[in-house]
Amino acid sequence: MLALHGGVRPRARARGKQQLTVAEREGVSRGIAAGLSSSAIAAILRRSPSTVSREIARNGGRQPYRADLPRTQSRSPHGRLTRMHE
Repeated sequence: MLALHGGVRPRARARGKQQLTVAEREGVSRGIAAGLSSSAIAAILRRSPSTVSREIARNGGRQPYRADLPRTQSRSPHGRLTRMHE
């Protein structure tokens, strides 16, 4: 219950239901490479077209989209985008 050095341990972070999994991001990347539309990719992944298009836009658009980019980025406590150290 209490952390080793005092205080209450925060809850473990969990990915939101609307965010794509790593496997789904790979599917988006493959769909873009195949020239599919956002709607077609969404149908294959059984996700909302808006979720897929938001994911693509959030990560630089169709040309620079990489499935591993979102995993290596995070937000600082102040909301600024930062790179995670792996």
